[in-house]
Parts: sequence; C-alpha cells; structure tokens
Amino acid sequence: MPPGARRWTRGAGVRSIVEAVGVCSTRGSHEAVVDLALRGRALLDDAGPYPHVLEILTHKIGACSVLPGRGHDAFPHFEEMRRGSTSPDVHMGTAYLMAMLRTPGSCRRTPTTRTSPSRG
Repeated sequence: MPPGARRWTRGAGVRSIVEAVGVCSTRGSHEAVVDLALRGRALLDDAGPYPHVLEILTHKIGACSVLPGRGHDAFPHFEEMRRGSTSPDVHMGTAYLMAMLRTPGSCRRTPTTRTSPSRG
C-alpha cells in the first residue's frame, strides 16, 4: 500500500471513530464511547495533524469514565489533557471535571453505608 493511501485510510478511520463517539455519547452509551475513543487515540499515535481530535477523544474518555462510576480512571486522561495544552479552555474544563470528582456524592468517593433507624 502506498504511504499516502495508508495516511488517508487512517484519517478516514479516525473521522469514523470520532463520528461514532459522538453518536454513542448522544445516546448515552458511555462504555462504547470510552472503547471507541481509546481506539481512535491508538490510530492517532502522536497527535500529528490532528491535535484537536486527540483532545476531543481524550476529553470523551475522561468524561465518560466518570459517568459509569469509574472516576479514578478519568484522572489520568484529564491530567494528560492539561499537560498537552496551553489552552485556557482546556485547563478550565479539566479543572472543573477533576473538582467535580472530588465533591461529596461524586463517583470518586466510596458510598457510605446507610443504616436504617431502629424500630421499636
């Protein structure tokens, strides 16, 4: 396969994955979003000509890891986004999401055991 054809195929694959991530996110299939976004990042290797796409996929991985109760999985992705960007929007967004993971009642915290009042 000629080198140019491989690059085009990879770009088409990334575009397809980004579109699928958007559809799955809209429909609430958070586990599928995480899986697809990880595959999309693997196709990108280094950000190359797609730094914005890498940022989108990394954000989706972090945000969708929070929802199924896997907040601890989200932190490395948010930290990676902050390290890889000088954008104030990226830093503000990731700081907000990381702070939300540390608030009471978030998925990061372990649930407390509730005891029912004694009847009698």
